[in-house]
Amino acid sequence: MKPYLRITLWYLLFGALWISLTDRLLAPVPSTVEAMTGWQTIKGWLYVLASGCIVYFLAQTAHRIQEVAQQKRLEEFKRTVRQSHHILLNYFNQMQVVILEAERSTDFDKDLIELAKEVTDKATLEVHRLDCEGPWPADDAPARRKP
Repeated sequence: MKPYLRITLWYLLFGALWISLTDRLLAPVPSTVEAMTGWQTIKGWLYVLASGCIVYFLAQTAHRIQEVAQQKRLEEFKRTVRQSHHILLNYFNQMQVVILEAERSTDFDKDLIELAKEVTDKATLEVHRLDCEGPWPADDAPARRKP
């Protein structure tokens, strides 16, 4: 259930119970119009105080639940990013193996091999940079790895 709906329903339930129970409690009390006005004012202030506490507690609980869910999503995101970086770095390692094999062959253009080295090295450095800077606070960043 959505937090705003849950808070509203609790507020409505509390209000309905408050009105019916406090009216029943005051019904047997014989009093004048002035005394009833005083009792109704006290009852109203107690309702405001009690309902305020309930709304505060429910909102605080909803906020905590939302923070926990957000933290779980952030951890999943970080895990996904780290796995993606790992996959990319493995790919770049494989590219370096291919480049080494291409260097041994006389059939490959040397300029093309140099370009492949340059691009692979730049991409590897960029993935390492992103892994260290990441979309998380600095104190939560993974330890810097050597490219």
